[in-house]
Amino acid sequence: MSDNKKVYIVAKGFHDFAAAEQHGKLIFLSDEPVNRSAVSNILRQFIPKMADSKEDDFIVITGLSVMCSIACVIFAMKHKRLNLLLFDAASDKYIKRSVLLDSILQVEKEVDRVLQ
Repeated sequence: MSDNKKVYIVAKGFHDFAAAEQHGKLIFLSDEPVNRSAVSNILRQFIPKMADSKEDDFIVITGLSVMCSIACVIFAMKHKRLNLLLFDAASDKYIKRSVLLDSILQVEKEVDRVLQ
């Protein structure tokens, strides 16, 4: 397991997340069914659980898309980046993927400047 890193798992479900443990301590954002329409409730549930997140932590995409979206927005707004662990069934491992949002915003500004 990576020292002090956390892996935020959006929904506990029935999947075995043991392979994700090599990337950090597993933190389950939800371990019970949620109402997909209660977006504010999901946000209120996730914010305190992600309050201690660091920029080198990860999110495992699992569960309802609205839950994944909210977890990703919280992380991205806090860290200006998004670190995902995506499960690859062929290798039975998680693959790291990151998006640096500052880089995307800089490219957008340059495109806007050129087009004006």
